[in-house]
Amino acid sequence: MEVEKKEEDECPVDAKADLKAAKVYKKNDLYFDTCMTKFDVKKGYYGVANFYVVQLLFDEVKNIYILFTRWGRVGDYNGGQFQRTPFNTEYEGMEEFKKVFRQKCGWKWDDIQNY
Repeated sequence: MEVEKKEEDECPVDAKADLKAAKVYKKNDLYFDTCMTKFDVKKGYYGVANFYVVQLLFDEVKNIYILFTRWGRVGDYNGGQFQRTPFNTEYEGMEEFKKVFRQKCGWKWDDIQNY
Protein backbone atom coordinates (compact mmCIF):
# COMPACT_ATOMS: atom_id res chain seq x y z
CA MET A 1 0.00 0.00 0.00
CA GLU A 2 1.39 3.42 -0.99
CA VAL A 3 0.77 6.47 1.10
CA GLU A 4 0.97 9.93 -0.42
CA LYS A 5 3.86 11.84 1.08
CA LYS A 6 3.26 15.34 2.41
CA GLU A 7 5.64 17.88 3.81
CA GLU A 8 5.62 17.54 7.58
CA ASP A 9 5.44 21.25 8.19
CA GLU A 10 2.99 22.10 5.43
CA CYS A 11 0.56 24.83 6.46
CA PRO A 12 -3.01 24.25 5.22
CA VAL A 13 -4.84 26.85 3.17
CA ASP A 14 -8.13 27.89 4.80
CA ALA A 15 -10.94 25.85 3.23
CA LYS A 16 -13.05 28.98 2.67
CA ALA A 17 -10.33 30.37 0.37
CA ASP A 18 -11.41 27.77 -2.24
CA LEU A 19 -8.11 28.02 -4.14
CA LYS A 20 -6.88 24.63 -5.31
CA ALA A 21 -3.49 25.73 -6.66
CA ALA A 22 -2.59 28.06 -3.78
CA LYS A 23 -0.14 27.49 -0.96
CA VAL A 24 0.48 29.51 2.17
CA TYR A 25 3.44 31.77 1.50
CA LYS A 26 6.57 30.94 3.48
CA LYS A 27 9.66 33.11 3.92
CA ASN A 28 12.63 32.41 6.20
CA ASP A 29 10.88 29.29 7.60
CA LEU A 30 7.90 31.40 8.69
CA TYR A 31 4.43 30.94 7.21
CA PHE A 32 2.41 34.10 6.63
CA ASP A 33 -0.57 32.64 8.44
CA THR A 34 -2.33 33.67 11.63
CA CYS A 35 -5.59 33.13 13.48
CA MET A 36 -6.46 35.67 16.14
CA THR A 37 -9.29 35.78 18.66
CA LYS A 38 -10.71 38.63 20.66
CA PHE A 39 -12.89 38.22 23.73
CA ASP A 40 -14.76 41.17 25.17
CA VAL A 41 -16.36 40.15 28.46
CA LYS A 42 -17.93 43.58 28.93
CA LYS A 43 -20.39 43.03 26.07
CA GLY A 44 -23.64 41.44 27.19
CA TYR A 45 -24.22 38.53 29.54
CA TYR A 46 -21.93 36.06 27.72
CA GLY A 47 -19.54 38.57 26.17
CA VAL A 48 -18.41 38.63 22.55
CA ALA A 49 -15.86 36.28 21.01
CA ASN A 50 -14.57 37.13 17.52
CA PHE A 51 -11.95 35.54 15.28
CA TYR A 52 -9.81 36.88 12.46
CA VAL A 53 -7.83 34.69 10.03
CA VAL A 54 -5.15 36.17 7.76
CA GLN A 55 -3.15 34.19 5.21
CA LEU A 56 -0.87 35.28 2.40
CA LEU A 57 -1.27 32.75 -0.39
CA PHE A 58 0.62 32.17 -3.61
CA ASP A 59 -1.39 30.82 -6.54
CA GLU A 60 1.08 28.83 -8.62
CA VAL A 61 -1.22 28.64 -11.67
CA LYS A 62 -2.03 32.36 -11.93
CA ASN A 63 1.35 33.41 -10.51
CA ILE A 64 -0.23 35.92 -8.09
CA TYR A 65 -0.22 36.53 -4.36
CA ILE A 66 -3.56 36.57 -2.57
CA LEU A 67 -4.29 38.04 0.85
CA PHE A 68 -7.05 35.90 2.32
CA THR A 69 -8.91 37.27 5.34
CA ARG A 70 -11.80 35.67 7.20
CA TRP A 71 -13.60 37.03 10.24
CA GLY A 72 -16.66 36.41 12.36
CA ARG A 73 -17.90 35.20 15.72
CA VAL A 74 -16.35 32.18 17.36
CA GLY A 75 -18.72 29.26 16.88
CA ASP A 76 -20.31 30.65 13.70
CA TYR A 77 -21.18 27.48 11.78
CA ASN A 78 -21.10 29.32 8.44
CA GLY A 79 -17.48 30.28 9.00
CA GLY A 80 -17.99 34.04 8.99
CA GLN A 81 -17.23 36.37 6.12
CA PHE A 82 -14.14 36.36 3.94
CA GLN A 83 -12.25 38.35 1.34
CA ARG A 84 -9.56 37.50 -1.24
CA THR A 85 -7.36 40.39 -2.40
CA PRO A 86 -4.90 39.71 -5.26
CA PHE A 87 -1.44 41.25 -5.59
CA ASN A 88 0.98 41.09 -8.51
CA THR A 89 4.15 41.08 -6.43
CA GLU A 90 5.44 39.34 -3.33
CA TYR A 91 6.32 42.70 -1.78
CA GLU A 92 2.79 44.13 -2.16
CA GLY A 93 1.22 41.03 -0.64
CA MET A 94 3.66 40.90 2.28
CA GLU A 95 3.22 44.58 3.08
CA GLU A 96 -0.59 44.30 3.11
CA PHE A 97 -0.41 41.17 5.30
CA LYS A 98 1.85 43.03 7.77
CA LYS A 99 -0.45 46.06 7.75
CA VAL A 100 -3.59 44.01 8.49
CA PHE A 101 -1.78 42.03 11.19
CA ARG A 102 -0.68 45.25 12.91
CA GLN A 103 -4.19 46.75 12.67
CA LYS A 104 -5.74 43.73 14.35
CA CYS A 105 -3.31 43.06 17.19
CA GLY A 106 -0.96 46.05 17.45
CA TRP A 107 2.23 44.00 16.95
CA LYS A 108 4.70 44.14 14.08
CA TRP A 109 4.85 40.96 11.99
CA ASP A 110 8.61 41.39 11.61
CA ASP A 111 8.93 40.93 15.41
CA ILE A 112 6.60 37.90 15.60
CA GLN A 113 9.36 35.47 16.58
CA ASN A 114 10.05 37.57 19.69
CA TYR A 115 6.53 37.09 21.12
